[in-house]
Amino acid sequence: MRKLLVLLVALFILAGCATTQLKYEKQDFIAPPKVEVYKLPLDPFTEPPVPIFLNKDTAGKYILCQKEEAELVAYTSKELGKITLRIAYLKEVNSNLERLVNIHIQRENVMINIITDQQTAKEIYRELIVDLQNQNKGQSIEKVGLWTIMIGQLAVILGLAF
Repeated sequence: MRKLLVLLVALFILAGCATTQLKYEKQDFIAPPKVEVYKLPLDPFTEPPVPIFLNKDTAGKYILCQKEEAELVAYTSKELGKITLRIAYLKEVNSNLERLVNIHIQRENVMINIITDQQTAKEIYRELIVDLQNQNKGQSIEKVGLWTIMIGQLAVILGLAF
């Protein structure tokens, strides 16, 4: 009975010194949805405004004439409204274009920061690997010493048991 008890204690000590292996668990990655291609809004002004060409006659009054002879170009209030709306539309498109260009510049700057961070992370990872390899070499020497001590203790225990 004493031999069995000593053997169980020795196995318990050896089992306590055993280490478990770490296993890699793959992380699930869900890609974000892709963004649809942006299209400019349709130009609401399909018809250009119709100008009225005027020229002065000998009496000093303005009369209709051809484009080449015109001194003055006039528009009706409806046609002037078209021009005003088109200018407002172009101002809005230009401000959105400026925002888009600035967003693109910010995106490029973020990409530069990401690349810099990746390079830094690679250097830190390389340094960590070297440190771990150096640590593992030291630990292997320590493990050999511990195993020698455990085998010696086991020999002493078994020697006393018999």
